[in-house]
Amino acid sequence: MPRPTSFLGSVSDLMAGLMIVFLFIAVSYMVESQSNEKELKTRAAEAEVLNIDLQEQRNRLEESNEIVKRITSTYVTLQRQLYEDLKNEFGDDLLRWGASLERDSTVRFNEPDILFGTGSTDINPKFQSILENFFPRYLSVIYQDKFRSRISEIRIEGHTSTMWEGANNENERYLRNAELSQRRALSVLSFCYSLCDQHPQKRQLIKNFRANGVSFADPIYSKDGTEDASRSRRVDFRILTSTQKQIDEIIKATEIQ
Repeated sequence: MPRPTSFLGSVSDLMAGLMIVFLFIAVSYMVESQSNEKELKTRAAEAEVLNIDLQEQRNRLEESNEIVKRITSTYVTLQRQLYEDLKNEFGDDLLRWGASLERDSTVRFNEPDILFGTGSTDINPKFQSILENFFPRYLSVIYQDKFRSRISEIRIEGHTSTMWEGANNENERYLRNAELSQRRALSVLSFCYSLCDQHPQKRQLIKNFRANGVSFADPIYSKDGTEDASRSRRVDFRILTSTQKQIDEIIKATEIQ
């Protein structure tokens, strides 16, 4: 009789062992299931946050696009009005002065024989006479109410050709022309400023008026691709509008918090 009892005991022990194993498996499964469920919830929450973040970025991009469109439209309208007003004011005078009006509203004096003597920074009498006629009228156009608050800088640019007789290399030619162009631009600024003692916008002019020597950084080329040395030697009156605040507005709108 001992064997059946021993056999039954072994079976019972085996069943108990299996139950314990199954219990461990069940517990492990439950723990893993809870962990997976928690991970899924975490991932779902992260996905929701990501979707919200992506939507916010889309909204910012749409806002910045609208700002860019508005600024571009304003800039184009301003440039067109400025160009048309300058064109109406000076008409055929520009041709008589050996000058031109560029599409960006730059007034270009590009007859070097009229402007200065060779290598000189002294303004020729003929150019002085032109400036006496031109500059007060120029200010009357650009300082109209519709333009005044948008004018950031009235820049007189002195330009030269790439040539410099006796220079040994390009560096020397550039530096000598840089000095000459800066001194010429300053001469024109000084003369024009002296015409404005009684001008109502003189204090505004102090904030806006600048002289800039460009050397030969921006030469003018002929149709065949060669430099037009004569036309490269010029004086430009260039207007810069106040776009920096608008640029800051775009950066702020597209900034990721």
